Amino acid sequence: MAHSTLHLLDNWRDVIVKVHGKLKPGGVFVTSTACLGDNMAHYRFIAPILRLFGLTLQILTIKELEQSLTNAGFKIDHKWQPGGGDSVFIVAKKIN
Repeated sequence: MAHSTLHLLDNWRDVIVKVHGKLKPGGVFVTSTACLGDNMAHYRFIAPILRLFGLTLQILTIKELEQSLTNAGFKIDHKWQPGGGDSVFIVAKKIN
């Protein structure tokens, strides 16, 4: 499970690959991630300023997150975006 963390990591794609590697076939990865690139693209200008203070904020889209999961070898079983907000809950199963 990774709740409200992937968008705070520089290496979030690598983390997805590592999680995939740790799971047995059929294992499940559950994440809730703020995908600010879909509705709040202006954060792309704020993120570099945050880095000056040692903070990381990745401005990713739901499509980027889904693609990274499937590229790592996951199948998305369930996706839910409560209230159409910026966060997405995804349940992904390791398929290989």
